[in-house]
Amino acid sequence: MKLVSTGLSILALAGHALAGCSAITANTDFVDNDIASVPATSAADCCAPCQANPDCTVFSYANGVCYLKSGSPARVAKNGVSTGSKAIATGSCSAITPDTDYQDNDLASVTAASAAACCAPCQNTATCTTFAFSDGVCYLKFGSPKRIPKAGVSTGAIDAGRTCGAITDGTDYKGNDLTSVAGKTAADCCAPCQANDQCTVFAFANGACYLKYGSPQRISMP
Repeated sequence: MKLVSTGLSILALAGHALAGCSAITANTDFVDNDIASVPATSAADCCAPCQANPDCTVFSYANGVCYLKSGSPARVAKNGVSTGSKAIATGSCSAITPDTDYQDNDLASVTAASAAACCAPCQNTATCTTFAFSDGVCYLKFGSPKRIPKAGVSTGAIDAGRTCGAITDGTDYKGNDLTSVAGKTAADCCAPCQANDQCTVFAFANGACYLKYGSPQRISMP
């Protein structure tokens, strides 16, 4: 039997331990843009899974289920449903890396005079995490796209503070492996995950931290 423990690396607001969520608004719903649903006992419990999903910006809660949603869906009045939203990171942007590009995950494009000028529109777009700049255009991107060498293109990323969630024993994340590093405990996995800009979660077993990207499914281990 393999004992596996897991944790989260979560974007944080400056001055706060964890990225927060807005106050819950009762009797409202966000229309469409569903990306996932998870069971929960209250609307407040929807905050953590929304934080852990890089594409989640808002959520609705009804009948014991959190409905995670992307983008900026319209909020409407609806009895028996509650809504909340993920706080937008307010950090600065990382140093610009020339001759690199982020593959896919495009959100929007805006004109700019330089790669550094892409920082503000990325900060002001709820789901933007990274950007690429080429020929006077910023390409805003979501999630954790792969960075590759590409001449003439420059990249940057939102550089908010990061912390790690509580360790959950007896669970594992399926797939989405980035790399593995040695560790004595699950807590030792936090720093290497923070240091890897694509790492969002990790699993620990038998002296190894398995760093993972995106929002892999968490499962119980026997």
